Amino acid sequence: MCRMRKSVAAALTFSAYSLTAQSNAPTPTFSRTFDHVAIRYLSTQVSASLVGRAEWGFSAVVEADEVRLLFDTGLAPDTVTANAMALHVDLRGLHGIVISHWHRDHTGGVRAVLAAMGASPDRPARIYVHPAIFDAKLQRDAPDRQVNALRENRSAIQQAGGSFQLSAAPREIAPGMVLTGSVPRVDPDDQKLPVDFLSADTRARDTVPDEQSLVVNTRDGLIVLTGCGHAGIVNTVQYVKQLFPARSIYAVVGGFHWFASSETDISRAGDRLKTLGVSRVVGAHCTLVEPMFILRQHGWSRDAAVVGAIGSDFQQGRSAQSAPAEERIVAMASAPSSPLAADIPAPSCHLPR
Repeated sequence: MCRMRKSVAAALTFSAYSLTAQSNAPTPTFSRTFDHVAIRYLSTQVSASLVGRAEWGFSAVVEADEVRLLFDTGLAPDTVTANAMALHVDLRGLHGIVISHWHRDHTGGVRAVLAAMGASPDRPARIYVHPAIFDAKLQRDAPDRQVNALRENRSAIQQAGGSFQLSAAPREIAPGMVLTGSVPRVDPDDQKLPVDFLSADTRARDTVPDEQSLVVNTRDGLIVLTGCGHAGIVNTVQYVKQLFPARSIYAVVGGFHWFASSETDISRAGDRLKTLGVSRVVGAHCTLVEPMFILRQHGWSRDAAVVGAIGSDFQQGRSAQSAPAEERIVAMASAPSSPLAADIPAPSCHLPR
């Protein structure tokens, strides 16, 4: 198993203008507390449903009482829309789209989702992004090749009805929902940076400065939803605690980029999350399955460390589907025709091209 190389220098240069924006922005407050939150996965590595298509990507619908947002849009153009149809998730009426960062496995389905939402230039849908998401990126082994598809497709997405809402600072995008904006990399070793991409400006390793997470305010505490955790899941939770010191962290859900991490690194991160008061950890996408079982071997209960999968919704309070879904995941892992085995590439230290 390959390991991510440490990059202290990269951490120091991750985004100077983002830090400036943070320091000048007022700390957001929550104007609402939700009674019930469900997170429905539409793109991730594993499927607990025979009708769900797994892929190396991430997307989830966040349903907080009557508010509905889409977080990321998966890798293949039609995965999110196809899974939404198969799982009877209506994409019409979404209140907006959040994109966590520029990588293709989070942005591939934007235009298909806009069409499913019924968006148009006359009826645009808001897409909440960090301004650095449009920066030019290069392939390390082909440094003349610009690989940020979102940058290239920005105009086409706008013509399809996408209205980009840009901010590097934390902001409340809907009552009770806050985007972190830039996440400070207090611990550079906690970062999970892909090795294949360079910043076009510096020709140095890309630090994914545009990564942001969604924070949902519930009666049980905060839910933090991450796309990949490139900034570091502990760094992210520490920053959320800094923004909202009076609120507990009920759950951290999403991709943590632990697929290439050692057991020692995973258990250490789990200990730090416990110290920060995190009650539940639900790993999906680039977390894969094994790290969640490593957490259970290091003091986390089965209810507290859970695998996120298509067809198994996260619920505020333990989902009744959680245990049966994990049993199906384990059973399907050895079945070559299963949704789990069908579309998942072998883990590596880079994103699939």
